[in-house]
Amino acid sequence: MPKIDTLELDLYSHWACSLINADDSGLEDDDLAELNAFVDTMVRDHGQCICVDVSEDHWFGMPDYGCLPGDTSTFTFHI
Repeated sequence: MPKIDTLELDLYSHWACSLINADDSGLEDDDLAELNAFVDTMVRDHGQCICVDVSEDHWFGMPDYGCLPGDTSTFTFHI
């Protein structure tokens, strides 16, 4: 059986519903713009943005995406 490569990233916890269920109805415009920038980066770098798991709430920032520190979780993506 072929190995499935994964990537774990610490991202905002409130992105979980959108990344797991494709439901961004609870996001404000600024949050949605940040999320879309992240998804665009994943698609550019890995050809897809498929989130398969979310765990471990903690506090962290994501300066690479222009985001301020906040409640985050560890998201696992197939790459």
